This record gives sequence, structure tokens and C-alpha cells, in this order.
Amino acid sequence: MSFILRLCTRGFILTAVFLVIAFTISAPSGQAQFYDLQVLVGDTMGLPNTQNSVISVFMRNDYDVITAFELWMVLNRPDIMEFQTNLDTIVVATFFSCIEWDGADCTTYVVASDYWVCTEWSGETCIDSSYMLGYYECLQYEEEQCIDSIFHAGFDSTGIDTIAAYTGNIDTAGTLVSGWELVTSRSLGGQGLDIKITASTEIPPIEPPYVHGIDPQTGDIPLIKILADIVDVPPDEEEREVKIMIQSTSLNHFSFSDENGNAIGIWTEEIEDTLWWECETWADPPDNTVCARWKRISTGPSDSFELDTLLVGHLDTSLVYLKDGSLTALQGMCGDASNDNIVNLSDILFLISYVYVQGPEPVNPFLADCNCDGQEGININLSDILYLIS
Repeated sequence: MSFILRLCTRGFILTAVFLVIAFTISAPSGQAQFYDLQVLVGDTMGLPNTQNSVISVFMRNDYDVITAFELWMVLNRPDIMEFQTNLDTIVVATFFSCIEWDGADCTTYVVASDYWVCTEWSGETCIDSSYMLGYYECLQYEEEQCIDSIFHAGFDSTGIDTIAAYTGNIDTAGTLVSGWELVTSRSLGGQGLDIKITASTEIPPIEPPYVHGIDPQTGDIPLIKILADIVDVPPDEEEREVKIMIQSTSLNHFSFSDENGNAIGIWTEEIEDTLWWECETWADPPDNTVCARWKRISTGPSDSFELDTLLVGHLDTSLVYLKDGSLTALQGMCGDASNDNIVNLSDILFLISYVYVQGPEPVNPFLADCNCDGQEGININLSDILYLIS
């Protein structure tokens, strides 16, 4: 099944915007199995030095209801295309869990983070897990290694801060996430070379029953649409394709959840993890060797560390299929049907010959459909001839 969408804006004929999205949602040839989830980025074409090109992302979910997702895409050719971004001030929340209390006052905090936590075991094998906010407490050490731990879900307090960040421009009209409570996008690199989308039917933390999400469907409607700009590509540039790549190696940036909060197509393994701690506040003398407030840091050197075990998630490619997309910057000018790098009478005569006397086909039909009326594909007819004459 194929989908073609064309988007044009009226204006000066040599700089009219052309966009074609060709997309196939069926599984690639040679693959017989059925997937729980498919995420596919459309293939797009457009003229250099144009804005508001639409990158459509499609999704097919055969079994589960989708209620939240995170999706991160990266470009390999920023010299051809950039995601549209704006420098905004956004609010960032940090969650803290209290590990020591003095009556009603907390004396020691740790930062609560997101972890994959096993929710169902079969012997020593984890068969189901969930993404939870909280922290691990080591219950038993052996030669400075943690051999038993427990996960504490939730948090006790929240710290709010504001930061300057580059947010992306997205379009939810007519998409599967239209009407969702949370749909945000951000360029993690800050230069429009990437875009990360976070979307949820509700803003967490949430409690059951969950708001209903996207029912199983075949992907006729875009999941979401992202706006991008094509730069002024030199005419002699031969390699004109940009790859739009879905990043899934780190599940901190890729996850699709069902209505019960379970990640789709994820398997987990238990690994050792070193936790590094830095003391923010030391007790007053004579107890100034005792830390009153610890802060977890990413790596040493540190004031303390502990060895813990945690579950790490991996994408199961037998259940989840991902397809990268592309954008190709076309060569030529709008209306240059004869492909001689100029728009003049010869293009009008070329189109008359093609439309009425079965003359040669335009080298680039996208440029010949200069009035942009091919909503279902390329539509070259009398209206294009009249448009060029005008």
C-alpha cells in the first residue's frame, strides 16, 4: 500500500515548494513474520532553499494500544536539510527520593531516575518489565559488591528549573496523536540535526485507569508530522539524499508503551552498575566527616561509590520493525519541463507536445507539474501549460 502527498505554496514560479512523500507500510520483501509494532519514516523530495517540508512518520500496531512513545531521529546530511527549531525556555523537573528521615525532615536525598524494573519473574528469568521512576537500595553487600537490592518506586519531592533549549516544529493536525495531552519535540544537539519527540495521552505521573490511546491499525494515518527546511544545495552537488535515521540503540530515546505502561518489544538483562556519589553538604564539626546530603553523579572521581545491579532493556527486532526515511533535494527549477535549466517558451512547447501529441516525458515530472495540483500524485495537463503562459 502506497501513500503520496504533495504540499505546495504559491509564489514566484522558480521558488515554488514541491514536496512528495512516498511511503510503503507493509513489511519489507523477504520478511514473513508479523510484528507487534512498525515505525516507518516517509521518503520525501523537495527543491533546494525551501521551507516547511513535511517529514511524515507512520506507525502500525497490530496488537497493543499505544498510549505513549519517545522517538529520536537524526540526520546524516545537515548540509542539505535541517529540522525546524526554535530557541525556547522550558521547565525541567528533577525528582528526589528521601532515604533518611529525622522525624518529618528529610536529611538525605537521592535523585530518582527512570529504570526498567522487572514486574514478573519465571524462576530467575524476567518475563515482563516496566519503566518506573524511583531508585535502587542495596540490601546486601559482599566484598564491596551489591548482591541484593530492592527498587523503591516513586519520589518524595520535586525540583523545578528552567533551561534554554531548541524545540522542534511539529504538526499534529490529522495525525494519530491529535488531541493527546503531551506532545513535545526537542533537538538534543541544539542545531536542528536531530529531533526527539515525546508524546503521551496523559502527563505522568498517572494512575490507572489510563486514557485510551491508539487502537491497532494499519498505518493509513500519520503518527506525527515534522517540519524541516531544505538549504540552498549547490546545483553541481551529486549526492543529494539525506537519511532520516531512527535511533534505537539507547532505549532512553526510543520507547512505545501500551495502555498498562509496558514497553512494547523490549527484553531485559541484569547487569552490574557502579553508582557514584558526591557529598553536597557535610555535617558540622565534630561530625564533619559525615555527609548530610549526597548527590548522585555520572562517574568518578567521587566521595563514595557502590556496586548495584539493574535491568537493561534491549529492542527485540523480531517484534519491532523500524524503517529509516530520506529526503532528496531535487535538481532543477519549477516549470523547467524541457530540463535546460531555464524556464521559457521551450517549456510551454514541451508540455504541449507531451500532453497533446504524446511527446517525450519530462525528465523530472515533479518540476513539470508546476501548478502543484497533483494532490494524489503527478498531474501534468492543460492547467500547467496555462500556468507557465501566465
